[in-house]
Amino acid sequence: MENTTQFTSFILAGYSDSGQLKYLCFIIITVLYVSIVFENTVLIVVICMERSLHEPMYLFLCSLFVNDLYGSTGLFPALMTNLVSDAHAISTVFLLLIKFTSLPTKP
Repeated sequence: MENTTQFTSFILAGYSDSGQLKYLCFIIITVLYVSIVFENTVLIVVICMERSLHEPMYLFLCSLFVNDLYGSTGLFPALMTNLVSDAHAISTVFLLLIKFTSLPTKP
């Protein structure tokens, strides 16, 4: 007899007892996300616009900033949604999507 248990969703137990604190955490995470997007966008634009920064090191940094934008956009909106919602469950497919979009955000 083989185990055939299949998980379709995961319950995020860390959010269950947050009460009114979840709104403060939501605001902090939103400010953090907006600052990450703004700072990375500014750095990408500066590197692209300034001709003297078109060197391999700065182009590598630019690709890291793009990767950070990509990873943050995959992680933070889902985190904020699960933080505020009453059902703290996430599907397996969506969890894998978040994992593989936000994996290489930092070197």
